[in-house]
Amino acid sequence: MFTDFDDMISNLKSPNPDERRDACINLGEIGNPLAVEPVMKLLDDPEKEVRKVACKALGNLGSINTVEPLIKCLEDSVYLVRFNAVVALGKLGDNRAVEPLIECLRDGKRWVRHAACEALGKLGDKRAVEPLIERLNDSFDKAGKVALIALEKLGEGPLAVAIAQLRYDDLIAFAKEGDSRPVDPLVERLETTNIKTQDAIKKALVKINRELKPHADNLLCKKHFTRFALTKLPDVKSSKLRNLSYYACRICKKASNVIPHVHNVTAVLDSDMSKLTSLKRNNLRVNYLKFNGLFDFERIEIVKANIHDVKLFLNRIKRDHDEFRQKRYRKMACTVKRECKSEEILASLREIFENVRVK
Repeated sequence: MFTDFDDMISNLKSPNPDERRDACINLGEIGNPLAVEPVMKLLDDPEKEVRKVACKALGNLGSINTVEPLIKCLEDSVYLVRFNAVVALGKLGDNRAVEPLIECLRDGKRWVRHAACEALGKLGDKRAVEPLIERLNDSFDKAGKVALIALEKLGEGPLAVAIAQLRYDDLIAFAKEGDSRPVDPLVERLETTNIKTQDAIKKALVKINRELKPHADNLLCKKHFTRFALTKLPDVKSSKLRNLSYYACRICKKASNVIPHVHNVTAVLDSDMSKLTSLKRNNLRVNYLKFNGLFDFERIEIVKANIHDVKLFLNRIKRDHDEFRQKRYRKMACTVKRECKSEEILASLREIFENVRVK
């Protein structure tokens, strides 16, 4: 048996692609961890069949050292290589693959999207929820069904079923709780369904919009940290209910990327704050120094920042053309920690904000 293993390893370097392919297949079935490094080298093989089986073998071998090389294979021009890389990453269960697999949900090949849905269900990471919801209406019906199964594993079964099966009462119930996530897949489905279903969806959207209205001021986009606003529904031919609007992020026009029930947002300038955000009792703190861009906030805290960072922050505010934010800056409360206080910083802040205090 040991000699057979050595022969297989040797065949990985054979000039004959069939021998390299067969060696990969056999080594994957044997499961000897000593095969990981030699097989991994074949992920760059010039023959697509060899790259394909190398991905599959590495999934069977189960080494987390292969995660990054397999992620690179998700960009392979051959879709079967991408497919096998997706399946392998699902088996390995490493969360480094979550974001790359989410990108695969938009792959042009239906079986790659199908495999990505299944893999994300296995990984169990909540980052995949919104992207999987979008796939419930995939043009490939089997991908939509696997997305539903994956969402059930992620604890979002009721929401996924309500969207996939157009359960009117359930969709409205989510909206009553301030959950806007059903909106995007319903709007997307309008483009691909028949007029009868379009009218049913539009009626649901009218009711969802009505139920979300009391929550609208507390809906925040988790990508841009901007408040929701009314967005015009795409012009879809239908016999009824034209010219509708729905609540969505002012920047990306998406309703699914939502943090609900956010009452206040504080822009924090703190070089010691390790996380981008912290949420406590419906109050969100966003570290501007990590986000490095403007967003919607009601107050400012300068905890630990140099003069350059503060001036850059203030210059961006001065050049901000967002009408929603422009009219609010002057009245915002701005707190400066004593350790960060300087006359130069205070003078610059008072040019913009009326309420500046040192704490």
